[in-house]
Amino acid sequence: MPYWLHRDEVLKSLLVDSNSFVFAGDSHIQEFELAEIFHSIKMKNRGICYDTSLGLLNRVDELTKGQPAKVFIEIGVNDLAQNKPVDTVVKNLANIVNNIATKSPNSKIYLQSVLPNKLTLEKILLLNKRIKELATTRNIMYIDLQTSFLDKGLKKKYDSGDGVYLNSAGYFKWRDILLPYVNN
Repeated sequence: MPYWLHRDEVLKSLLVDSNSFVFAGDSHIQEFELAEIFHSIKMKNRGICYDTSLGLLNRVDELTKGQPAKVFIEIGVNDLAQNKPVDTVVKNLANIVNNIATKSPNSKIYLQSVLPNKLTLEKILLLNKRIKELATTRNIMYIDLQTSFLDKGLKKKYDSGDGVYLNSAGYFKWRDILLPYVNN
């Protein structure tokens, strides 16, 4: 996929250091204007549209090369849209967590639930349950986005109009959810 390869190449050339907070994932992360919404250059956006858990697993080296202080992960909806089994996504997430912990042992890892949408809602609910279980068994922080954004799909007040992507109010809500984890 040319877009993914181009974005990955650009991200590899950008600096991550031990003060960085890396946000990794798919288009929901890529569209999240982190540095501006948090008013901080420590926020490093490593989201790639169309990315999957396997794609993110293959990018762990670039996420950890600078030994970032924190790594926030939100990934999996594209796997589900491609009919990948929930077990496969969870296995990839477990490998992502293991690789980050090995390659950047001082980085705090945060697993975020996948944002809801109407297209794959049933699978998303199951995946989010399994992500929470993974976080619990690995003793890492789980950030529940589902509770704030779910209403038979994505809540209308946070929906950009397509049932999948967040509007500006949605991104500010996400920021508010993340603030305690960013500030601790």
